[in-house]
Amino acid sequence: MDSLTDLEGEDIFDNLNANDISETYSVTSIISTVWFVTSELIKLLISCCSAATSVFLICTISKFDSLRRSNHIFILHYAIACLVDMLLLPLLVFVREVIALKGPILWEVICLLYTLTSSTCLLVFVFGASIGIYWFIESVTKARIQIFARSRIYFIVALYVICIIKLIILFTEFFSDTELTATVKVVVYSILLLTLIIINIAVRRFELNEGQRKTKFLLTISTYILCSYLPILALSIAKSFYLPDLVNDTVGYAYFFAECFAYSGIIVVAYLLRKKNKRFKTAYNKVCKSSAARDDENMFDDESEVGG
Repeated sequence: MDSLTDLEGEDIFDNLNANDISETYSVTSIISTVWFVTSELIKLLISCCSAATSVFLICTISKFDSLRRSNHIFILHYAIACLVDMLLLPLLVFVREVIALKGPILWEVICLLYTLTSSTCLLVFVFGASIGIYWFIESVTKARIQIFARSRIYFIVALYVICIIKLIILFTEFFSDTELTATVKVVVYSILLLTLIIINIAVRRFELNEGQRKTKFLLTISTYILCSYLPILALSIAKSFYLPDLVNDTVGYAYFFAECFAYSGIIVVAYLLRKKNKRFKTAYNKVCKSSAARDDENMFDDESEVGG
C-alpha cells in the first residue's frame, strides 16, 4: 500500500524522454515504409510474371488448332482476362499511391480503374468456373454437347457485352457507386464457387472411366482458380469490421499474401496444364524450341554481320 501511495504522488511519465518517443515513431515509420515498398514491388513482379504467362498461354492456344477444342476456349479467354487484370493492377497502384499524393485529383480515373479491375475479375471468375462446369456437362452428364458447343461462342460474346454495358452505366453515373460493383462481384463469385463445390461433391458419386479421369484435372484447375481468390474475400470481409490494432495489422499482412496467392493463379494453371495434358506439354515444347531456334538464327545473323 505504501508503494502505491508513493506512486500516486508522482508523475509516472517523468522518466520518459521526448526524443525516445520520436525515435520509436521514426523506426516504426521506416519499417512501415520498407514493408509497403517491398510488398508493392513483390506484387508488381508477380503481376509481370503472370502477365507474361498469360501472353505465353494465349499464343500457345492460338497457335495450335488441337488446343482450341472443347473447353480449352475458356482457358484462352481466362488467360486474356488475367492479362488485362495483371496490367491494370500496377496501373491502379501507381495512380492511387503516386499520383494521388500530389492532391485530390483524378478521382474519376481511380474509380474507373477500380471498375475495370472489377470487370476483369468477373471475367476471370466466370471463365475460370466455366472450365470445370463445361467439363462436367461434357464428360459426366453426357448432355447434348453439340448444342452447347454452338452456344458457347454466344455465351462468351454475351459475357463481354455485359461487362461493357456495366462500364457504360457506371460511366454515365460518374463512377459514384463503387460499392454496387463490389457487391455484384462478391455475389457472382459466391454463386460460381458454390456451383463448383456442388460439382466436386457430385463427381465423387460417379464412377469415372479412364477418359474422364484423365480430363478431371480441368475441374481441379477450375476449382483452384476460384479458391485462389477466397482468402482475399474472407480478409476483405474481416477488414470491414472494427478490429483491434494488432489484429488489423495482422489482417493487413495476411491480405498481402492472399493477393500474391490470387495473382499467381495463371502461373499455377499453366504449370498444371503442362503437367496433366500431353497436348499442352507438346505445344509448350514446340513454342520454346521455335523461340530458341529464332534466337539462334538471330545470333547467327549478328555474327555474319560482324564477320562481314
